[in-house]
Amino acid sequence: MGSKQRSAMKNFVTGDIRFAEFAVTNACVARCSFCDIWKQRPRVFTDRDKSLQVIDNLADMGISHITLTGGEPLLHPHIVDFVKKCTSRHVHNSVLAAAPSLVTDEKLALLGEAGNDMISISFEGGSRLAPPAPRCCGGQFS
Repeated sequence: MGSKQRSAMKNFVTGDIRFAEFAVTNACVARCSFCDIWKQRPRVFTDRDKSLQVIDNLADMGISHITLTGGEPLLHPHIVDFVKKCTSRHVHNSVLAAAPSLVTDEKLALLGEAGNDMISISFEGGSRLAPPAPRCCGGQFS
């Protein structure tokens, strides 16, 4: 068990586990009926250095787990840097991916090397036959 997992487990057992969600962009390729973040303009990506400082601040506050979210966090050009920072601060982390088509072997390898603990992928169903609504991002099973 690595240091991130030990830290999260210790905080869970002691009842002191603290979670944070950090939205790193409002850009998204999905057009979900239950979320309108993709309509927001302008499209914004958090500043790399400021985001790294936010992760430091959250770690200093005792956060055990950070979910990097959006919009679509895989669109952020510095998502791997954010995962590396979480790892260096012993913070368990996950990336919440709204568009499965962006989860490539290359991206998974980079996230894995950076120490990503979990990636959560949104699917509408288990096949191409699943109805397209409420998430309309097509190509999920390409």
